[in-house]
Amino acid sequence: MKKRHILFLFLLNILLFTKAANAQTDSAKLFLVNFYKLYIPTYNQTHGEDVKLQKKYSTAKLIAALPKLQEEMDCDPYVNAQDADQDWLRTLKVEKDAKTANLYNVSFFDNYEKKRFYVKVFVTKEKGQYKISGFVDPFKK
Repeated sequence: MKKRHILFLFLLNILLFTKAANAQTDSAKLFLVNFYKLYIPTYNQTHGEDVKLQKKYSTAKLIAALPKLQEEMDCDPYVNAQDADQDWLRTLKVEKDAKTANLYNVSFFDNYEKKRFYVKVFVTKEKGQYKISGFVDPFKK
């Protein structure tokens, strides 16, 4: 009888841990969706330099590195493009990377170029809030 109780508690613990891990992933995905819903519509007016929005959603270390990143990539690292289209929001997808911790794949379809743009975004938790902490440069091998 004791073995059943122990097994039951063990399985319950695993189930709760898995559910908590999925909830954290869902929270980070929701965070990124909210960011892009704010960032993309204002992109063309601010030319990707909405500093207030970037500071709110990104780590200080990333903000300091943005000028160099933009120069190296020759585009805005948040959207992996030089301009943005409001229409991207309809096809926005955010998925957790299966292999790398805290890495999310953000994508959207560009009707003008007829291709899907991809952005690999690192998300960390800072003072209880999610923040974008880095990008994977799609051109680096």
